[in-house]
Order: sequence, then structure tokens, then C-alpha cells
Amino acid sequence: IGKSRLAAELITRAKERSERVLYLTGRCVSSDHPISYWPSLDMIRSYFGLRDGDRSEEMQRKISAGIRMLNVPSEAAMNAYIANVLSVQLSPIAAKELEHKSPDQMRLGTLESLRNLFEHIGRRTKLLLVLEDLHWADDLTFDLLTLLLDSLPSSAVFIVCLFRPEAASRTVQLSLIARRKCFDRCTE
Repeated sequence: IGKSRLAAELITRAKERSERVLYLTGRCVSSDHPISYWPSLDMIRSYFGLRDGDRSEEMQRKISAGIRMLNVPSEAAMNAYIANVLSVQLSPIAAKELEHKSPDQMRLGTLESLRNLFEHIGRRTKLLLVLEDLHWADDLTFDLLTLLLDSLPSSAVFIVCLFRPEAASRTVQLSLIARRKCFDRCTE
């Protein structure tokens, strides 16, 4: 249909209009068992400059430095949750931060940390998030997007969701939520 082509054109035009636009792309993958946060993992790996060959200590250093630059109030917690969701070996301080968390606390803490990360990036620079093939997204990705919609008024975050219009997909629900939460900022 050309969804990816439209996103590429949007990114090109955003770059032409302003050199201060950071764009992060995440792609959902088709799988019988969707991987939690998969498109967000792509985006945060890109933001922190993480490479496949990086050792765990190097990845932890890059994550810590990137979070420190954002000047977030809960730096240690965000560092721990983001390192954990990326499957980076946790430092002793980060491990202690997550030590006695229940699965539900881990889920909520991870969602909150990811939302805060994107929100704080959007306060420092214009942020364009492109999520491709959202019709294959996992439930946690939809939960994160729903949370991010609440952050739009306070930060310069522009979210582009590309998906096939499948009636049984959660994308239909996301569209309804987006229209309800940010009616004046939502275009379908």
C-alpha cells in the first residue's frame, strides 16, 4: 500500500524543515508469540547508540550517560528498567532497584520508564516516533502508546502508527483512544 514510503517521505520532510528533529523507528514483527515492547526496543537501542557487538558494560554505560543527559528525576529507576527491558546485565545498583518488584510492578515500572524516556527526549528536541506494522504489536506496546498519548501536550512528540486496517486488531481500539485523548492532535 505504501505505508513505509509515506513514513520515509515524512521523515525526509521533517529533516528538511528542521535540523532539530530526532526520529526513531520501531517495527513490529509477525509472530505467534509477539515480543514485548519490540518496536520500542528498536527505538531505544537507536537512541542510546547500542550496537550488536557492544558488551554489557558498554551498553550500561551508554544507557546511563543517555539518561543522565535527559535530567530525569528518577534516573536510577529508569536506568534499571530500561537496562532490564533490553536484557542488559544489570549493575549492582540497578539490580538492587528491581530486587523485590512483583511482575505487575515490573510491568508498570517499565511502561512508566519508557513513557518518561520518550517524553523527556521530546522536551529536549522534536521527536518523531514511527511505529511500523502496528497490527502485529504486542499488548505492552499498545499500553505504552496509550500512556504516551497522555504526554503529547507536554512534549514535542509526534507519533506515526502504520498498520493494516484489520477489524480484529487492537489498532482499532488505539484509534478510538487517540481520538478521545487528543482529539485535536489526532489524524487518521
